[in-house]
Amino acid sequence: MVQTVAQSSILSSHKHTPAIAIAATFTIEPVENSLAFWVKELDLPLAIAIAPYNQVFQQLLDPTSLFCHNSQGVNIILFRFEDWRRDQGTDTEDDLRAKVEQNLQDLIRAIKTAVTGSSIPHILCLCPDSPTALAQSTWSGFCQRLEACLVSELASIGGLYLVTPKEFECYPVQDYYDPQRDKLGHIPYTPLFFTALGTLLARKIFAIKSAPHKVIVLDCDNTLWKGVVGEEGVTGIQMPPAWKALQEFMVAQQQAGMLLCLCSKNVEQDVLDVFQQRSDMPLKLENIVSWRINWLPKSENIRSLAEELNLGLDSFIFIDDNPVECAEMRANCPDVLTLQLPGADDIPRFLQHVWAFDHLKVTAEDRQRTNLYKQNVERERFQKQALTIADFLAGLELKIDISAPTPDQIERVAQLTQRTNQFNFTTRRRSEGEIQQLAQAGLECCVVEVSDRFGDYGLVGVMIVGTEADALTIDTFLLSCRVLGRGVEHAMLIHLAKMAQQRNLSWVKIPLIPTKKNLPALNFLESVAADYKQAMDNGLQFVMPADVAAAVTYAPAATAPSSQQSEQSSTAVSVQPQIRQQTSKSERYERIANQLFDLEHILACTQVVQVSTRPPLDQPFVAPGTDTERSLAALWSELLHIQGIGIQDNYFDLGGTSLLAVELFARIEKTFGKKFPLTTLIEAPTIEQLATLITGTSNLRDSVVLLRDGGSQPPVFLIHDGDGETMLYRNLAYRLHPGHKVYGIQPHSREHVSILHTRIPDMAAYYVKKIRSQQPHGPYLLGGMCAGGVIAFEIARQLQSQGEPVGMVALIDAADVEAPRQFGRTASHRLKSFATIFNQDQNLNPLAKLLYIFNKARQKAINLLTYEVQSRATRAWNTFRIQQFRKCLDRGTAIPPYLHDITVRMIYNFAETEYRPDTPFQGNVLLLRAVAGEGNDEPWIEVYSDPLFGWEKRITGTVQVHDVPGGHSSMLQEPNVQVMAEVIQAYIDQALAAESDPQSQLATL
Repeated sequence: MVQTVAQSSILSSHKHTPAIAIAATFTIEPVENSLAFWVKELDLPLAIAIAPYNQVFQQLLDPTSLFCHNSQGVNIILFRFEDWRRDQGTDTEDDLRAKVEQNLQDLIRAIKTAVTGSSIPHILCLCPDSPTALAQSTWSGFCQRLEACLVSELASIGGLYLVTPKEFECYPVQDYYDPQRDKLGHIPYTPLFFTALGTLLARKIFAIKSAPHKVIVLDCDNTLWKGVVGEEGVTGIQMPPAWKALQEFMVAQQQAGMLLCLCSKNVEQDVLDVFQQRSDMPLKLENIVSWRINWLPKSENIRSLAEELNLGLDSFIFIDDNPVECAEMRANCPDVLTLQLPGADDIPRFLQHVWAFDHLKVTAEDRQRTNLYKQNVERERFQKQALTIADFLAGLELKIDISAPTPDQIERVAQLTQRTNQFNFTTRRRSEGEIQQLAQAGLECCVVEVSDRFGDYGLVGVMIVGTEADALTIDTFLLSCRVLGRGVEHAMLIHLAKMAQQRNLSWVKIPLIPTKKNLPALNFLESVAADYKQAMDNGLQFVMPADVAAAVTYAPAATAPSSQQSEQSSTAVSVQPQIRQQTSKSERYERIANQLFDLEHILACTQVVQVSTRPPLDQPFVAPGTDTERSLAALWSELLHIQGIGIQDNYFDLGGTSLLAVELFARIEKTFGKKFPLTTLIEAPTIEQLATLITGTSNLRDSVVLLRDGGSQPPVFLIHDGDGETMLYRNLAYRLHPGHKVYGIQPHSREHVSILHTRIPDMAAYYVKKIRSQQPHGPYLLGGMCAGGVIAFEIARQLQSQGEPVGMVALIDAADVEAPRQFGRTASHRLKSFATIFNQDQNLNPLAKLLYIFNKARQKAINLLTYEVQSRATRAWNTFRIQQFRKCLDRGTAIPPYLHDITVRMIYNFAETEYRPDTPFQGNVLLLRAVAGEGNDEPWIEVYSDPLFGWEKRITGTVQVHDVPGGHSSMLQEPNVQVMAEVIQAYIDQALAAESDPQSQLATL
């Protein structure tokens, strides 16, 4: 009997998509720091959102994805060819290349589909493979051919902008690859290269979002050439390499569609003689469309050129070596981008990093600029006639509706608490279940919906409040950044004040917990309630009289504090320093070209972050007592941006994440020479425990680790995957009902020995003892991802044989050991690989082509034979080693060093070949299937021919199937894990109800 729940019924819809959405085939979160720096530096009104790991195809094609709902921003796809061959399995090199080539063709089709159906720009960035891969000439040549194919297929697609590895040359990073972090968390690049990547993306986004400059106006003496022609004559001026490079650069700009003009205080004929007589000049008079060579102020001359060309001053770039002339231009023509030329040695670098010279695409239409000029004039006229900000806001006809949420709005409320960062007073993240629990606890929730004459913004704000003595207290106050600065936040505060007055409450208490992103929230409170500010341990509290809060008014000119006010605010509470605001666009461009071309400098800027004090925790502060503890405490403080961390403080209570754990363990390996898996933080989440592991004074390898504490309801036990990891369950643990403790079961191991069992029944028997030490009697709630599902199934069998009830066996994309795989998958890949020899564009006669095909076929056959021989030899050697490993364990003898590198994965794969359960499980199982992923995230439904993955024959009851968004690994990541948690929790609730009421039927779940 099979029950299936359609995926469409449980997928969450994305009602609000941040403006920059990024998907990648590798872990991309480290790029956020540099990208966020540039968003702020450039005053771009864009937020940043990163899609789940390795979800490129889903983001492009899934109508519920971030990409598909990003209506005003930019979608970015980052990929590496190498990522499509990470898990080689039994594939030959030819098989792998066939897969990579097929993936590329699939990506090209997906890109074309997505971009064609979208109104926003997409950036597709091909990132460099590792040096090891590129050192293989055959692979390097293969990738070059694929890159050429990519450019050929997509270069002409409107709305799509390609970034190839060559473009990284303007931000060179010698040591760009990080093998250690790549292995730990598929983070393939160094922080410096991620800075280069974020800078390159920001530069591309800025070019997309900025109005293009169309005219370059050049000074002559000491700008186009070295010397003064009026004094030194035509033959006396010089053309050194730097000035020649400048002229060559300007010719390239002209060929890309820019208009070149001259503006020089000179005798006109002298300048014309230079162009006519100096044949060593790359720039010719034919490249110049107009000039003003006279003794008038240069600002006046540029105005004359603008009138002549029918262009606005904001489309002009003026370049001069003279600071006085540049100052005059900036004073009298501030709309003109004025650039002062640096010294000769810096000219080429300077020009390379003036972002105004970037061109997204160069087409024939770009060079036919007349229509663009006319459009620009209309734009300028509209800007001059624009209303004041107050008039504009008055004309919006803004409508603000504040009410209690309806049941179907709870999902959106939870989503806003999870994703709103900038205007969020407390940044408390809530699930749907938690919001409902708050309502049961007596707190009230209000939602804010906004519309204006241009359209409906939807649900953009949330307030959750309670009462305390004679005050209305705020738990959550947040507003989407897309409606900030329009008085909505003021209306929200007034609404709360009136609620307090209606209940005869005298005060409105507003907490603010500062983060590195919620400075707009602080600025707002400073502007309306600065007189009522109080310091708290973890931030600030504004205690406003209700009548004062009810009388708040919105004045557009006063909504944002001045820079002086911001500085004063920062003395009261530690907040992220603001990046210096540019006084003009000329200064901004020059700052980028003269300072922010240096990646080390940019990286240093991104690392200027908020440093907060230790938050209030359940345990007292205990200072480090050893050198190891002091080193770890300093490392934690640097990574978590928290001062005064105690050695008994829990990493996760301090805000640590699994992504940050990759950096933590990379630093530990570099500092102490000790390698640890990420799951170490589950068993040793404090500095004190980590220090004992590093110094070797404690093994701390208990198989039962607490993932999340809970109440008195039966605990949930999640069994490690095939790599021995339990960290992957942490998101799921925190999404389940808090009444359940959630334990991770990790391999029984010791130093240099990854696992002390080589048979699945032996693993299960040991885990049963550990589980029963925590929960002596059932019902037991079990689950596991992939290999963990198989082990969980065996644990369930053994518990039943001991007379204990099992309420749940959750199989998370787990297949039975004898599940049939899809027929011909390997053969199909190899056939595709072989077929490529017939598709080569060879300009050969028939006989030569036949000989070419024969030689290629022979080489592929040799490659396949070599691979088969090598892979069988490797498997035989590994089998022998595991057998020796088993003998040592069975006999209780020491494990020799040559067996220390045997991994949990190797042991499990060997144990799986022997595992054949002799009796079925008496009951039902819950099968959670991933539905979409690629590469190492490929879901099992793409691998196995049986949709039940072989489990139906192993049980006497029902296989209840639920499809979960995401791939094999990403189904456990946000936001997909929320769907999984809801399914599992519903199953648990009904299983426990069935246990208490034997008449109920679990099969009806």
